[in-house]
Amino acid sequence: MGQRAVIGKNNDLLPFDETVDKLRTPGIGGSDITWIPEEKTRCESLSVSVNGTYAAADAGKYGYNYVVVNVPGNSVTGTDGDGDEATATVDPDTGEIEITKIPSSIRVTTLPSKTIYVDGETIVYTGIVVHAYTANGQDMGAVPFNELVFPVNEADVVGNPWTDGGGLNSMMLYYTAHYGVDWRGNEYVVYVHTPAVGHDDDYPDQPATFGGGGPATLLVTRYNGHNYAMLVTGDGSCRVDMFAYRPDTDGDGKNYGWTLTGGTSARAYKGRFSSVSWEEYLTEIPESTVNPTGIDPSNLHATQTLPVQWSRTGDGAVLETSFNISVTTGSA
Repeated sequence: MGQRAVIGKNNDLLPFDETVDKLRTPGIGGSDITWIPEEKTRCESLSVSVNGTYAAADAGKYGYNYVVVNVPGNSVTGTDGDGDEATATVDPDTGEIEITKIPSSIRVTTLPSKTIYVDGETIVYTGIVVHAYTANGQDMGAVPFNELVFPVNEADVVGNPWTDGGGLNSMMLYYTAHYGVDWRGNEYVVYVHTPAVGHDDDYPDQPATFGGGGPATLLVTRYNGHNYAMLVTGDGSCRVDMFAYRPDTDGDGKNYGWTLTGGTSARAYKGRFSSVSWEEYLTEIPESTVNPTGIDPSNLHATQTLPVQWSRTGDGAVLETSFNISVTTGSA
């Protein structure tokens, strides 16, 4: 058998290189026709069980002969013509696609019977009513109580804002023990609130906070550019100083930790707000719209936000809303 050849552009015979992966020949009207060896264009089948986009090129294939789709649930979630989320399913008897609107949000429409708590009490959700809504606000009815999930089960004042409901907004501070080392390498203890609520202007990269001479719990607020504090625990009064955190920048294990910055300390008194110092440094505390020295402390309470969750029927997407309760440190 002689040497294999192909027809060239001018109908001349050219040697055939078996490493060539495609050929281009003249077509009608001056166009070209590309010929690709059969083994290069073989298609394979594909079977999928998860929704998604499947490109043959990503799998290193020329194409697919056919695709078998077997997605559990036989449904797809998307957006309908009204802009609402909806689920499309196939009727097993008729083969027709059925589109059903599904909720995009939930909302508490009736609060639980109990919304006022003492710190540490177990939260009771009895009486709560939650409705589901489409993206356009259509009420789809109440969610069954036994399908709701309540992640929080205990009332807590820590980390929550305090208010009297009339314009007084404050936060609770806790003086707790923190340790540092002085310039001699001796360990010392101070009582400060963390995390910090400001910065020392002399050292802008160093956080600053309130502190005093021992353990204490206080409420603090800002009004008209000034800081105010009230002692919550114990009797009498306590010191209100500013402490700044000094890092061990020299690496010698000396002169680091929370340090009293000096100056004149103020005092906080039990049961009433009074003006305290350091308003130019300790600024990261809630602002009040009323003068705190004139409020009734018995009206103060923490506002705790409680999440409510529901796994949407169909695709299991978790929708969440919330509501607030009042929490005090008093006795039940």
